[in-house]
Amino acid sequence: MARQSTGHPFFDYLVGHVTEEMDVLDVGCASGVLTMEVSRFAKTAVGIDLSPAAVDFANQLKEIEYQRFKLIEETLQKSFQSDKIKSVRFITADASELPFDDASYDLAFSTEVFEHIPEPRRAFEEIIRVLKPGGQAFLNIPRPQIDINLDIKTWERDFIQMADKDAVSRIHPDELVAWCNDKDVNIVNLTHSDAHVFVHLGKKKSMRNTQSAIRNPQSANGSPESLSSAGSATSGHLSRLTP
Repeated sequence: MARQSTGHPFFDYLVGHVTEEMDVLDVGCASGVLTMEVSRFAKTAVGIDLSPAAVDFANQLKEIEYQRFKLIEETLQKSFQSDKIKSVRFITADASELPFDDASYDLAFSTEVFEHIPEPRRAFEEIIRVLKPGGQAFLNIPRPQIDINLDIKTWERDFIQMADKDAVSRIHPDELVAWCNDKDVNIVNLTHSDAHVFVHLGKKKSMRNTQSAIRNPQSANGSPESLSSAGSATSGHLSRLTP
């Protein structure tokens, strides 16, 4: 199935790594929109969220999306994987205590969630625990201690300020590298935009030297940049992602 761009480099990169043999987990699924999008390219998909209201909403939206894709399929006489959307499961659960057995998933992802978790390292360890050997994890987290550049767009600056205000945790790339070193985890790719850090992890022996195809979000002055503070700690795994 053709994979159209979502307009967000992290999401496009994530979806580009999903295959139809994979069991996928979304940690902090909120409305479940991304969970459902990923499900169309995976074997199975599960979304968890701490909020029962979010899970209820995700299940309602799933039915709407299923009916929408079903109508498109009937009209165009072409499959858009509506059955996979219908099979997505949404569960109320804590990211710091995932209700799954070890090695249950091929791929896990979490976007704009870790800053809201009081014990982010525990959530990180849980994600690694439920990954199968060779599994992959994708994290999108706010950039720590950011200096707001006056040249960036107003909405971006407002978002950064809002995220910083609501956050209960902050993860510096060096801290994340230390967590990875304590586990059998490789940093496949680590890059950033003005507001976020994007991390691609591989469990155990997966893809230590893999070259990523992700395009680096542009910095405020229009050129790619990398987190120099994490460069020495990652020992070469921090990628400068060029267009």
